[in-house]
Amino acid sequence: MREDLKKLYTQVIKTHNEKPFHFAKMENASTVVKAYNPICGDRFEVFVDMDAKKINAIYFYGFGCAIFNL
Repeated sequence: MREDLKKLYTQVIKTHNEKPFHFAKMENASTVVKAYNPICGDRFEVFVDMDAKKINAIYFYGFGCAIFNL
């Protein structure tokens, strides 16, 4: 099981931490949600561009922690 966790960490979590997808501020977002975790210091904003029928785009911007000693 531990090897599976290391593989998951290396292939998914660490990769997303180093090169996140959709990481940008969206100036014309129709909705913005701000979040802050005072326990670990994670702070981010989620930007959503949507209309009445669909979500057109979602981006996020901020910072958080990733565990590197698995």
